[in-house]
Amino acid sequence: MATKLYLSSATDFIQFNLPDDYIVTTGLRGFGIPTPILRIDPSASNGGTFRYSKRDVRELDVPITIIADSESNLQIKLRRLANILQGKATLRATLEDGSNWYLDTYYAGGGETTFGSTASTKFCQWDLILRAPQPFWQSDVPFDVSVIQDATTRGLLAGSSPKSLAFLRIKTSQAFGSIAIYNDGDVDAPAKWVINGPSTLLTIQRSDGVGFTYTTSMSSSDTLYIDCEAGTVVDQNGVNKYAGLGAAPKLFSLPPGANYVTITVSGSSSATKVRGTFMPRREVLH
Repeated sequence: MATKLYLSSATDFIQFNLPDDYIVTTGLRGFGIPTPILRIDPSASNGGTFRYSKRDVRELDVPITIIADSESNLQIKLRRLANILQGKATLRATLEDGSNWYLDTYYAGGGETTFGSTASTKFCQWDLILRAPQPFWQSDVPFDVSVIQDATTRGLLAGSSPKSLAFLRIKTSQAFGSIAIYNDGDVDAPAKWVINGPSTLLTIQRSDGVGFTYTTSMSSSDTLYIDCEAGTVVDQNGVNKYAGLGAAPKLFSLPPGANYVTITVSGSSSATKVRGTFMPRREVLH
């Protein structure tokens, strides 16, 4: 299993399996393939017709033993864990290669004590049930692509980190180029885009033609935030700008493997910048 396992809230975190603390015991479950939801409709002939398959909410069983040196210390540890589980609790795993993956989860049960059986004055056993609305493990290292203007050259320059893609430097008034992006996850990686104006027309699309155009002019003081997973388009003031998209927009994700994205900006200046951020996702951790 993962070399390190953590559970955290916005204000606190616990690392499991430290000596005499919070110990994950036999029965840890929920790191494999999430349960599928299949739709197969009856057909006129034998069998049925497949419609779609998707992954359901991921459910995890986390059996833990909380160990303390006194009854008062055990009370403190139990209350601390309960406080972490009051809202969104992030389960984070560090693998042998040093990579970190996380799930945002919510407490669904299992924090009950049976005195004389699963608890004493110095230990307590809980079999926590957590549910993750987004069933895929997400990397905490994003990979980026940025388009910026350069009055002298046009071309791809290597990024500064292994996950960074490139900076596409462009001439004045119009930017265009195709950028190679490799998604090393197992499933589609949704994109988030930040566009700094000015721009009179912006198009971002994959090599298969799936993409979107923003047709509303932007000034140098405007910033646009496009979240392809949430399906939202807002400006720097949080105002909904979805209506500024062209006809039949497709706010796309990046499939696993090699991808090519074309970015075109008209009416740009030295202040224009387009940045895309993608987070690899995995179905299975071990």
